[in-house]
Amino acid sequence: MTDARFTKLSIAGGGLGGLAIYACGYLAWPAVTTDPVRLALWLAAGPGLVIYAMFLSCLRMRDSADAIDPFRGAESPRWKVNQRALTNTVEQAAIFVPVLLALSTRVDLAHARVLPLGVACWVVARLAFWIGYRFDQKWRAPGMAWTHVTTLVTIGWLVRCSL
Repeated sequence: MTDARFTKLSIAGGGLGGLAIYACGYLAWPAVTTDPVRLALWLAAGPGLVIYAMFLSCLRMRDSADAIDPFRGAESPRWKVNQRALTNTVEQAAIFVPVLLALSTRVDLAHARVLPLGVACWVVARLAFWIGYRFDQKWRAPGMAWTHVTTLVTIGWLVRCSL
């Protein structure tokens, strides 16, 4: 199987798998009994903690001595993967977290379980992306697709609640 075909199948698997996990999670997640806005503000720490873990993996002291000077280009492949995963996760969080917070102002208590469920899926998806990327570039696709589906579902809920 070619890398391109594998990547396409991984994207499809990650997206459909993420959607299935989200749907099953929605049916199984306990009801929320607190103010959705306060809950979402607290839940926003989840993406922040993932970003912080990735940041810690990029500290130069964990790389080669030559990597101290960023203009030398002496970073290890491991560091470059961690840095790229961090950058992409910050970009994804810049989309997901504001949408999550906006959704928290619109969702009713009966459906507020989408808030912790969305954060749980997003966090696990980003960790899957990072771990997959550490193995091989092509293995980042399922986590990226799952992240995208989680963000898209959250956007869909926001649109639904805003109509």
